[in-house]
Amino acid sequence: MLSLFAESWTWYTVAVLILIARYISRWLHLGSIKRFQTEDYVMVVVFGFYTCLVVCMNIVAGLDTNLILPSDMMTLTPESIKSRIRGSKYVLIVEQSMIMTIWGCKICLLLMYRNLTFGLKQRWAVKGVGAYVVVNWVIMESLYFGVWCRPFAQYWAVPVANIQCSAATHHLIVNAVFNITSDVMMLCIPLPLLVNSKLPRTKKLILCVLFSLGTFVILCAILNKYYSFAHPFSPQWTFWYIREASTAIYVANMPMCWALMRRLFNLRSFMINSNNSRSRSKSFPLTSRGGTLRGGTLVGDAKTFNDTMTSGDAKQDKSWWDREGHGRSESEEHIVREAEAGKVMRLEVWETKEFEIDREDDKQSVTEGQHPNTTRMYDGGNKNITTVTATRVTQPPTARKSESSVES
Repeated sequence: MLSLFAESWTWYTVAVLILIARYISRWLHLGSIKRFQTEDYVMVVVFGFYTCLVVCMNIVAGLDTNLILPSDMMTLTPESIKSRIRGSKYVLIVEQSMIMTIWGCKICLLLMYRNLTFGLKQRWAVKGVGAYVVVNWVIMESLYFGVWCRPFAQYWAVPVANIQCSAATHHLIVNAVFNITSDVMMLCIPLPLLVNSKLPRTKKLILCVLFSLGTFVILCAILNKYYSFAHPFSPQWTFWYIREASTAIYVANMPMCWALMRRLFNLRSFMINSNNSRSRSKSFPLTSRGGTLRGGTLVGDAKTFNDTMTSGDAKQDKSWWDREGHGRSESEEHIVREAEAGKVMRLEVWETKEFEIDREDDKQSVTEGQHPNTTRMYDGGNKNITTVTATRVTQPPTARKSESSVES
């Protein structure tokens, strides 16, 4: 079996790669670091605690603590006591780093679920589980710092006056109950949504397997508590602490890496029909170069439509008053002067229509009845709709009749 040093840093290296992939993916998807969401910033803090956990756990593996076998009490020396005090302080840091890592990952996932369930009744479940997670974290920490071991310095005292200051049995029981129950609740939120979604079966399976990694997190939580209770002097609990924390980091970050994976491996979108439209918002008259818009369909020079959208020539199109050499404020006065002079003016009616085009990264359907602006859990961004404004010039019937009568 691998040593703790080799296994822990292997887990950590993979976690760093996944974290980098997450933030590159988020940057590609959102377009700017300034548009990162709350869970993106929370994950930076969580990963700091995870790093502290891995570093301190490797230090603890080489030190003794104030959890002492009765047969070793008579062999204590000033040097060994000093070493055990140092080891006990590191255990305190490890325990708090573990709590902040696990509960931080829960918060990140719940923030993602909040976006996933926007407009759905399941959002109440997300809020309820979120409240449960926050409350049980507050209770657990209050008990750890203020109840189980008093005075607090007994956590690193050698020898201890209270066994709870070294074995921490009561704390571990409370931690296990809150941790496992909240994990089960969180696992029950995304899986029913995925099963009932419109996604193809293969893609459903991929996402279900991804979120089912939460079951391995639960298994790790059970095993690390088992070794802490049944074999408190065995180093096995250190391995399962690292495995649980690392898997939790993976689960919280992997769903956000899909945009990067698509770019790297040229994968298709998770929707059934992909839309590759990437146009920017433009405003232009469709008849400026010979095309007309009839019944919502462009008729005529379709090439002109595409060229105008991509080349930016629309900015050169001018309004009626600009082409006639007048400003907006002068247009009405010009019409009056033309009418008084007996001239028949050709009036132009400008009709504007807006078309909403979903970007491929964002046009993802998760469940029936989901709100159209829902954030997908596997892309992790807000729905981004590009609006194309199309303007055309039409001649009103009254103006055409006037021209006909003049010509006759």
